Amino acid sequence: LQRSERLASMGALAAGVAHEVRNPLNTIGLIAQRLQREFEPRVGIDAYERMTATVRDEVKRVNRIVSEFLALARPPQIEWQPVVTAELVADAVAAVEARAAVQGLRLVVTAEDPGGLEGDRDQLLQVLQNLLNNAVDAMPEGGCLTFGSGIGGGEFDGFVAVYVQDTGIGMNAHQLERVFDPFFTTKEPNQGTGLGLSVSYGIAQDHDGHLVAASEPGKGSRFTLYLPCAGNGSDSQRPDEQRMKSQDV
Repeated sequence: LQRSERLASMGALAAGVAHEVRNPLNTIGLIAQRLQREFEPRVGIDAYERMTATVRDEVKRVNRIVSEFLALARPPQIEWQPVVTAELVADAVAAVEARAAVQGLRLVVTAEDPGGLEGDRDQLLQVLQNLLNNAVDAMPEGGCLTFGSGIGGGEFDGFVAVYVQDTGIGMNAHQLERVFDPFFTTKEPNQGTGLGLSVSYGIAQDHDGHLVAASEPGKGSRFTLYLPCAGNGSDSQRPDEQRMKSQDV
């Protein structure tokens, strides 16, 4: 409940900030583009090219942060449609396997056929890609990335479970408690906004699902997305989050 309230407050703030930031940001980007294309300095042309390119790159980075702000403030409308879980998993794998190979990671896909879903395919794919990219980031020295799907059990009986597990640096109890909070990140400065997991958490909620995290320092992390099976309805009760964190997900 507290996390949901924080997300709602942050979303309201984001709407105002995004509007005020985007207008001058677009102006800066257009000026930098014109400087790069239409003007040429008398001396120091290489330095000039580097500086104008840096301005444009930073404008893009800030604009991406603003876009994530807006995702908190105004989540896109869900376009409900049947989703084939196996196809969703395959598309998520295709988007990350090249990056995993470059980084020397072992990618293991253990997908079972848990049945179909109903939801917004693009939004669900966004969640899985975010989880997979975070797992890759958590293993800079290499490791094993496991991506799988199946049927949930216990409190998640009747749910499709899609999980991402890494053998990376892991998180301590304090980090795990805050992992879905806006702007909280364990990444190096300028490598993450701390909004990706917050947006993913919101998408899971909007789909009557749950996004659960488990982790230990030095032993990696596991994130599991639970979504109602097609035809099960949306009246499932949200489990107590403290119990979710203490159990093996």
